[in-house]
Amino acid sequence: TLLYTIKFEVGFMSSLFLLALLCLFTPGSSFWKFYVVDKDGQTGTNSGLLIADNGRVRGTVCAVKYSDFGYGDGSAITMCKDAGYKTARQWWHAGNATWPIQHTFPFALSHMDCGNQGTSSFQHCRYYQPLPGDCTHADDVLLTCEGLACPADHFYNNQLEACEACPPGASSGGNYSVACECQAMHYWNSHLHTCMACPGNSTSQPGATACVCPQGLYWELDSGMCLKWSFTLVDRYGNPGMRSGLLVADNGRAQGTVCNDDIRYYTNETARVNCQDMGFPGFRSWSRASKRRRWAVQERFKVLMSRFSCPESATTYEDCRFWVATQGANPLLLCNGWAGDIYLECSTGGCPANTYHTPQGCVACPDHAPSKPNSTYCYCPAGHYWAGGRCAPCPAGATSQYGALACQCATGRVWDGAAGSCTPLTFTLVDQTGREGGSSGLVLARYGAVQGKVCGYSVHSSHVTTEYNLICRTMGYVGCYKQFNHDDWGIQGNYTSLIRSLTCSEGASSMADCSFFTD
Repeated sequence: TLLYTIKFEVGFMSSLFLLALLCLFTPGSSFWKFYVVDKDGQTGTNSGLLIADNGRVRGTVCAVKYSDFGYGDGSAITMCKDAGYKTARQWWHAGNATWPIQHTFPFALSHMDCGNQGTSSFQHCRYYQPLPGDCTHADDVLLTCEGLACPADHFYNNQLEACEACPPGASSGGNYSVACECQAMHYWNSHLHTCMACPGNSTSQPGATACVCPQGLYWELDSGMCLKWSFTLVDRYGNPGMRSGLLVADNGRAQGTVCNDDIRYYTNETARVNCQDMGFPGFRSWSRASKRRRWAVQERFKVLMSRFSCPESATTYEDCRFWVATQGANPLLLCNGWAGDIYLECSTGGCPANTYHTPQGCVACPDHAPSKPNSTYCYCPAGHYWAGGRCAPCPAGATSQYGALACQCATGRVWDGAAGSCTPLTFTLVDQTGREGGSSGLVLARYGAVQGKVCGYSVHSSHVTTEYNLICRTMGYVGCYKQFNHDDWGIQGNYTSLIRSLTCSEGASSMADCSFFTD
C-alpha cells in the first residue's frame, strides 16, 4: 500500500516539512480500583498486599523484577492514592515470605508504570494483564501507604487529607480505614465517599464495595450500574445483524469493537460463544483485522473489549473473562489502529427460503424480497437496499442491483450505510502528531463520520498530477506544490485505508469527475 502526503503551494511561499517518528502508548483506565489487605485478606490496613479489582477480576499486582513496577516509587505512590491514601512509604516483593491469602487470588495486573514521581491517577499509567506463566505469587507487590489513623466509625479521606465520620448506618474499625462498611443492599462509593443503594434487582452483603447483579448482567464500578452485553456483526457499510463481519459489543452505555491482542485469548471456543450469544448455532471462522484488509467502518467504533477468553464449558459470555474500556478511555494495549479487531463468520441455523436469520430466530422476508435458505438478509428489488429487516429505497441519484446490501452513488460520492445516504468525499491534512490545519501532511479522506488514508494504484507518480491538484483545490488551495511518500510516521497506524485507485479525468473540476474504490 502506498501512503501519500502532499505539500501545497500557498501564494508564492512554501516551507520545508520535516519528518519524525511518533511513538504512542495507550494509558490506563479508571475502571480498575485498588485496595490494600492484610495477611487475612481484610481491608482497613495501610500496609499489606496490593489488590486490583475491575468488577470481574479481583487479584494481585505482580512485578517479576523491580523495573516491572516502574522506576522509583511513582507506581507505589499512585497505587496508594487510588487506594485512598495520601502517598506511599515503601513497596517490596513478597519473595519467599508469601502469605497463604495470596494464593486465593489470581494475577490481575503486571508491568505497572506510573512514572518516577507517580501520577494523579491510575488512569495515566501503563500496565499489562499477565499471561499464564508470567507471574508467581513471590512476585506480588506489597506496600505501605501513608494516611491518618482515624478513630472508630471514621475513614480517611485522601482528597481532604482528614478523617471523616462514616455516614448514618455505616461503621468502620478506625485505624487506617479508607472506607466504611455499609448496610446490606448498599455499597461503598469510593468516589463520593458515601454509601449508595444498590440499583434495580441487585443485592449486596454488609460491607460490600459492589453490588451483585441478576443473572445476565454485570456490575460496572464506574457507573454503579448493572449492565448487559449484546453483540452483533456489521458489514463494511456499518449494517448490523449480519452473519459475518466485524464483531461489535454493546452494553447500553457504549458500543465498540472486540480486540484480540494475543492469540492465547480469543480462541475457537470464544468465537463459538459469541455466535451463540447472537442466536447462531456456532461459528465457521474468525480472524484478526491484521490478517486481512481492515474496513473503514472500524473507525466509527472505539475498541471496547479485549482479551475475551471463554473456557470449553462456556455457554454464554457470562462464563468468560474479558477487559472493558470505560468512559471513552481505551486502556487496551496492543490494540492501536484497530489491528486486532475480530472478524467473525457464524454458522446458520437452517432458516428456510424466504426468511432471514436473526438472534431471535427465523423471520419472514418482506413482500417482494425473497431469500435463499440459511440467509441473513433478503434480496431487495433493484433501486433498493437491505436495511436490517426491510427494503429501503436508494436516495435520489443512487442506484442498486437486485439483492444489493448498499446503493451505488453518483461519481464523487460515497455510500454511508449508517445514514443510508450518499455523502460527498472531502479531504484534510494531518501532521506527524495528528494535528490538522497545515498546508502539508498526510492526506485523509472523509465521508460522514468515517475517515481514512488514501492509497492505491492509479495515484503513484512523484510528479504533480490531476488527482493531487484536485485534492488541493477541494481544500481551498491554489494547487499541489509537491507530492512525496513516507512510511515512517507513527501516526499513520492510527488510520485505516479508505480510498484507493483514485482516478480523475483530465481537467476535472470536482470529485464528481473522479472514480475510486472505498475499503
